[in-house]
Amino acid sequence: MTPEEIEILKGLHGTHFQAFFPTGRSIAEAEAFDALVESLQRMERNRWIDLEVSRSRMRVGYYQRKYQAAVARCTDTGREALKLHGFG
Repeated sequence: MTPEEIEILKGLHGTHFQAFFPTGRSIAEAEAFDALVESLQRMERNRWIDLEVSRSRMRVGYYQRKYQAAVARCTDTGREALKLHGFG
């Protein structure tokens, strides 16, 4: 589990769900959001979160954005993973 994944799980731990949206319209922000969603997808494969993702057809400059939005919630497995890392 990466430090970024731990921070995401800690943020999700106390909430019912959390929505994620791109923060801006620049290429760097679009790439960062796509990387965040890909990290969330890895966390879903580990069963730490439940995830719903909306795909995007938008272009930002030359960059074809992959994702438009994501909604995640922490699972019991995610809570246990936090406990194993000393959180929760």
